[in-house]
Amino acid sequence: LGIYARLLVEWNEKMNLTAITDPVGIAVKHFADSLTAAPLLPEGKFSLIDVGTGAGFPGVPLALLRPDCQLTLLDSLNKRLTFLEAVCREVDLPVTLIHARAEEPPAEYREAFDIATARAVTRLDALCELCLPMGKSVKCKNYRVFLSLDSISSIASCMALSTSTCSSIVRHACNTVE
Repeated sequence: LGIYARLLVEWNEKMNLTAITDPVGIAVKHFADSLTAAPLLPEGKFSLIDVGTGAGFPGVPLALLRPDCQLTLLDSLNKRLTFLEAVCREVDLPVTLIHARAEEPPAEYREAFDIATARAVTRLDALCELCLPMGKSVKCKNYRVFLSLDSISSIASCMALSTSTCSSIVRHACNTVE
C-alpha cells in the first residue's frame, strides 16, 4: 500500500485524482475505508469489477489484500486508467482496465463478475442499476446495501415476476436503504 500511496500523491500533482493526499487521510479515508468490504468477499478465487473506479478505490486495495481476486477496473477517464496501470505494474497486480462509462459497459462484461463494487459514484438507486447487470453481488461502499443478484432473481423467479418487476424490487430496496 505504501507504493500505491506514494504514486497517488505523485500523480495527483499532475492530475486531479483525489482531494485527500495527506498520509493519514490516505490510510484512513482511502485504504481502510476500501477494506471495510473485505469481510464480505467470498472465500476462494473470485472476479471483481470496480465500477467508476476513479483512483482505484475500493478495487485495488481489495485485490492487494486478496491475491485470489481477478480484478477489473472500469472508468470513463483514460487518464485515471493510465495512473491505475502504472500502480498495478509497480505493485505487480494483474488487472484488466476498461475505458467506458458505467452506463455503457461493453456487452462481454455484463454478468461476467462475481462481485461489482462502487464507491462515491452516484445516487444509490442509480448505482444499483449500473452494478447489478455486471456482477452476481453488489457491494456499494459508503452505503449499507449488499444485494445479491442471485437472491433477487431467485425471489423473482419463484414468484413468477417479470424482469421489469424484479428491477423495480431492486430500485425499491436501494431506496429503502438509502
